[in-house]
Amino acid sequence: MKKILVVGYFGFENFGDEWLLVNLIKLIKKFSTTKKKIYVLYNIKKYRKIEDIYYIPRWNFFCIFNVLTKIDTVIYCGGLFQDHTSIFSFLYYLFIFLFAKLLFKKIVLLNTEFSLKKFPFFITKFLCLNSDMVILRNKLETDRALKYYKNKNKILFCPDICYIDFNEESMQVNDFKKDFKKIALIIKSEKKEMFLLVNFCIKLIEKYKCKLVFIPLHLREDYRFCLEIAKQLKNCEIRVWDKLENYKFMLKDIDLVVASRLHGIIMSSNLNIPFICFSEQTKIRNLVVSNYEAQCFLLNELETQKLEEYIIYPKSNKNFFYKNIEMTFNNLTKLGYI
Repeated sequence: MKKILVVGYFGFENFGDEWLLVNLIKLIKKFSTTKKKIYVLYNIKKYRKIEDIYYIPRWNFFCIFNVLTKIDTVIYCGGLFQDHTSIFSFLYYLFIFLFAKLLFKKIVLLNTEFSLKKFPFFITKFLCLNSDMVILRNKLETDRALKYYKNKNKILFCPDICYIDFNEESMQVNDFKKDFKKIALIIKSEKKEMFLLVNFCIKLIEKYKCKLVFIPLHLREDYRFCLEIAKQLKNCEIRVWDKLENYKFMLKDIDLVVASRLHGIIMSSNLNIPFICFSEQTKIRNLVVSNYEAQCFLLNELETQKLEEYIIYPKSNKNFFYKNIEMTFNNLTKLGYI
């Protein structure tokens, strides 16, 4: 029986990371040919088993060490090695990485990117060279990584695994609306952009006579931020997710999405909803270029009078995304990582 430890930012009420975890488990079970025992590092106080998944307390280092001695593969899932990761969190993930190497465990970095501007470049190179497989979720990052990795077969491009959760029916729709009655804002909490966001929202309502729907993906960080903005507006509401699959219902009546969160873009794409992306984050700007051959803007660059110029209409590229994901997990199975 293959034993796998999944490491990520799980248990912090962040939709994107919980969505990654659910889809990773789904893919492991689908493409693996043998029975698996899956452990997940989670933000809980006590060891817990739910169905056939074992949830390990994130801060119980004795328990983590015990699991590391038992497992075969460690899978890092998500953007854990990036500038928006705190130094403390970065050291935490690095500690587990080093310990796994000392125990001769296989290490797979999945759906990640290396935007480590505040760290020396040798750290990025060290992580790549000492991982058994590095799977990056945008082509730009993949091309850069291939320059300093001798074994080219161990660096792969694979779109974010949440792209497998597309809606078959909505992908067939090509007649996009030109009038936007409901616009969803899936935004990251950025206090410095509060004033700009409020003005942008007021102009949206004035121009389109629309209703704004705020969808905070990271409940701990984004909910209060969205609430503060909503208090200053007249025609708006906040929709809070409880179950991951409910995002399809939350966006069912949405005509346009304005997103500064990566998985807000993927949600829109899966449901074939036009979207506008603004962000300073390298991972989001690279994703938009890599997957949509489009541009991600800064908030102060968006002019409501020219809004149509910024809209990205998702292509029906689900087959391309899914085939890449399928090929990746077939390779991981053949190589004995999952």
